[in-house]
Amino acid sequence: MTSQHSASAEANHEGTGIECVTIDGVEISVTRRDLIEESFDDCIDPCFFEQDYTVAASTGFHIWEGCHIMIDQLQSGALNEMVKGRRVLELGAGTGLGGLCAAAIGAHVLLTDVPSVVWGMLNPNIARNTPSVPSDGLAKKAPLKGDPATLTATTSETGGSVPGAVQATSCTPWPSAVSVGRGTAAAVALDWTTPVSRAGALDPMEAEVILAAECIWLAELVPPFVTTVSTLLRGPNKPWCLLCYRDRAHDQSATFVHMESVVSAFKAAGCTVTRLSDHVVDRERDKGKSTDRNKRVVMYRVELAHK
Repeated sequence: MTSQHSASAEANHEGTGIECVTIDGVEISVTRRDLIEESFDDCIDPCFFEQDYTVAASTGFHIWEGCHIMIDQLQSGALNEMVKGRRVLELGAGTGLGGLCAAAIGAHVLLTDVPSVVWGMLNPNIARNTPSVPSDGLAKKAPLKGDPATLTATTSETGGSVPGAVQATSCTPWPSAVSVGRGTAAAVALDWTTPVSRAGALDPMEAEVILAAECIWLAELVPPFVTTVSTLLRGPNKPWCLLCYRDRAHDQSATFVHMESVVSAFKAAGCTVTRLSDHVVDRERDKGKSTDRNKRVVMYRVELAHK
């Protein structure tokens, strides 16, 4: 997949597969949908009748190029030190591969998506990568790596204990987080079409870094996405957002959205967008020289404009 981290994939006859990534010596594996196998008639989508499940939501069950570019940067780029020990929130997390890799190197990650993706993909994939956590949920406490003196139990808003939950004075895991690699991970539903709000003890507004890898590609997703990000950027920790974007739109495209439109929407919401780096998708064929934007993933930094 990439030269910076090792990855492998396998598929089965039911239209699902396992994607494995080794990052910083930690192996992360997630279940994902297989685009080819899924075309068979006997492949039934268990989320098809969920109210929140849409065509856009269904893409979260796949792994896209921007996710692997983000993992490259987590492994050896500047992003590595920027997320370690931080409360990280991933928007449109899908399979959770990107966020779980951030947890593997020491970040405290809150994976978010629509409810059907959270229960159908994120919770099982967290469980796959957490010691002592059953595959059917996150009900049992998993041991946390770190200094026990900095880790204490947390409680729910009703005063009851939250199974597997931890809180630290210096490491700041999210409430209900469980151990993944050198960091921690938790998952919660966050629908961009509704206002950002607390979910029990979990408050997305407490993020320090926001990750978003290829989770906006339809024009209709831009307004709710920009509203959600700009709201989170106004949180108490003054976070910033790393946005990995592959522009799939053509000049006359009415479905896909150009990044120029996304940038304009962010500026209208009081944000600045800085282009950080370009990465060729088809590395073998293009040899790093492609100028076609449809073959490139571009990384941007989004933050509130300073007044």
